[in-house]
Amino acid sequence: MNVAQYRSAGCAKPAPTGHVRKAYGHFDAAVAVATWKGLPESIYHPKQLLEPFRRCGNHLPFPREALSTLELLFDYSSPKDWEPGCSPLVFPGNAELAGCLGVSERTIRNHLSALEKAGFVSIERGPGNRRTPVRAADGSIISAYGINLASVVEKYTEFQGVAQELKAQRHRLKSQRRSIGAALQDIRTAVDALDVLLWEHPENTFLQKALDAAQPLLLQAEELFNQFLCLYNRFSSAPANEQIYFEQDIANIEKRMTDYAGHTHMLTLSCMHRFYEGNSGQQETHFHHISTKENKTKNSSPKKVARCSGFSVAPLFPNLIEVKPLTSLQKPQTDLLKDFCAPLSAVIISQFLENPKDANPDSWFHAARILAHQLGISEWAWETGCKQHGPLQVTFAVAVAAMKPQEYIYKSRQALLAGMLLRPSGQLNALASFHALRKREKV
Repeated sequence: MNVAQYRSAGCAKPAPTGHVRKAYGHFDAAVAVATWKGLPESIYHPKQLLEPFRRCGNHLPFPREALSTLELLFDYSSPKDWEPGCSPLVFPGNAELAGCLGVSERTIRNHLSALEKAGFVSIERGPGNRRTPVRAADGSIISAYGINLASVVEKYTEFQGVAQELKAQRHRLKSQRRSIGAALQDIRTAVDALDVLLWEHPENTFLQKALDAAQPLLLQAEELFNQFLCLYNRFSSAPANEQIYFEQDIANIEKRMTDYAGHTHMLTLSCMHRFYEGNSGQQETHFHHISTKENKTKNSSPKKVARCSGFSVAPLFPNLIEVKPLTSLQKPQTDLLKDFCAPLSAVIISQFLENPKDANPDSWFHAARILAHQLGISEWAWETGCKQHGPLQVTFAVAVAAMKPQEYIYKSRQALLAGMLLRPSGQLNALASFHALRKREKV
């Protein structure tokens, strides 16, 4: 017996049976098909069943790319197939599906296998492992073989709760991002306020020690914020088990940032009370801070401030003290604009034919209005900003928008200025931003 005869006689492989191995998802899908009763009452179109799966992202039990194959299978069904008594059975070929999606047939086979193992579809295969129905001579279907989509209804109910949990998780992450960003901005504002006080009193050693203590906190806060951004950007693409650890790390960062903000506020306000009374301070250093606690409880009532030895005792979060917007410009502010804001000085010279050294505060305010219109701000936005923040804040807001370097502007100077003018009342720190730019130019 030669080799060919030996292989054909004793070692030949049996003919394929036309069946594939079954997993748990296959049987779950078969049970869902057997108990099919139609669409739920809240569903008016079959494609509404796909909405929770689109919002689940990488929490689906099959590759995210296979969802496009499932959506295409829905296009082969008609609304009548989803009525009670019927069956949403489709039987397109792999080559046809691959041509519609622009992928290979091997990719389609992988997608259908993943959907079947996850229990999202039930594939009935006929003779020769084919998904083609057997028809009679008149064209009627005798044995229905193909891809049954009825099991998607069971998965819709299951993943609707998952989609709602993921939506709440995304909202929680966005809230934490706002809270951490507001805390970082509060720390920057507090450090800027200390720098302004030291600029006014350069020989004061207490201010220098306070600034030396606050600057390391600012550096640590910047580092924590960068760590948070890394976790935030990686969160959506991370596996579900890693997202649990990410949430814990983000919560710890939020707590530490809030503690740093409270500490720097206490330090800054104690320095301000050494030189100014509680409610009659110099306008140049009279900052209003936005607390992370205030963002979480906007309807909280303002806390009373105790009086002791001639000045107010600061609470844990001094930004909750109600501060009225500044309403006028004074000589110290106009000197700052004259020395550091060249665009406004140019408007004073060209439009009012005055020397910036001799210009009165009203001229600086009107010059800021002209420069704002040159940047593209409407009259409505200007009037709204004046009503909400006062002439001093809007004047320095225009100065900041004109002085800020181009590489730090994301959209345009017009959008930057409009965003500052249209902020809610009490949430514009134009003086702090101006002094931050002044420090940057000095360095």
